[in-house]
Amino acid sequence: MAKNSDNFTTSNNNLLTALESIKGLLEQNEVKLSAARQSIKQATPNIDQLFTEREEEVPVLNDIVIPEEIHKPGEQGIDPLVLSAFIDEMQQKLEKRIRETLMQSVVRAESDLKKQISAYLNQLRKMLNDDK
Repeated sequence: MAKNSDNFTTSNNNLLTALESIKGLLEQNEVKLSAARQSIKQATPNIDQLFTEREEEVPVLNDIVIPEEIHKPGEQGIDPLVLSAFIDEMQQKLEKRIRETLMQSVVRAESDLKKQISAYLNQLRKMLNDDK
């Protein structure tokens, strides 16, 4: 029985040591957890403070809205001389682009025609040489 008693005492001592070790770990974690909570609390701004700061940043509608310019009926709001100069410049650019495109097309067509004519004439020459 003494042996059972010694085993029981040893088992209880081991259990007590394990429980004390667990308690020590929990206390260490609690200290770390409270330090983390404190750090988060210091890093995070106060919610009420955030709302008051945002309220101050919100502009007033009258400061944002720009009054619409009122035009008389038939007025365009663009200087006719500027618009006319723009249209003239656009016309010149379009005419130049059309001329360039037309010239490129003519050059290509001329080249294709020369190739076709040369091929037909070569066929005719070949036929004449074969007949001799």
